[in-house]
Amino acid sequence: MKSVLEFGSWVYGHCGKSLIDQLYILQKKIVRNVVGARGKVHTNPLFARLGFLKLPDLIQYNTQVTGWKIWNRKAPENLCDGYIKVFPTRDTRSSQGRNFKVPFCKSVRMQIAPCYSVTKNWNCLIESTKNIDKLRSFKGKIMKDYIESYLREPICKVKNCYACFSAV
Repeated sequence: MKSVLEFGSWVYGHCGKSLIDQLYILQKKIVRNVVGARGKVHTNPLFARLGFLKLPDLIQYNTQVTGWKIWNRKAPENLCDGYIKVFPTRDTRSSQGRNFKVPFCKSVRMQIAPCYSVTKNWNCLIESTKNIDKLRSFKGKIMKDYIESYLREPICKVKNCYACFSAV
């Protein structure tokens, strides 16, 4: 399941929200089934326990990894050509280095293109993460951040929550 969803997700992942939502719902059902959880159990702890990323996070993760490969010239040459590196001319509190120039998109529908989505996802990373020079370390850091965010999910406060009550 993981490899099927992951393959090419940085390309197809920025398509329509309704399609991604359908795949995400299916992914949550599969994760519940793998763990043996019932019904509508909260899935964040399950994803963390299995070490899987939720589909929206998987898409963002693979887009950021692609950004790292492009920045460090580890991606195929024809993929790297369309991205322009931008460095700040002055050092200010708001300036950040190691960014790509964000391409102008005339319509919102064009923002699903990889040239835009890779740029935006890469530019949103913190500077210390962008400065990691080994791909394996970069992937590990980002994966750890996503898994930790799942574990920081607030405790359910819904009285008699079906999901919490029927959890395994």
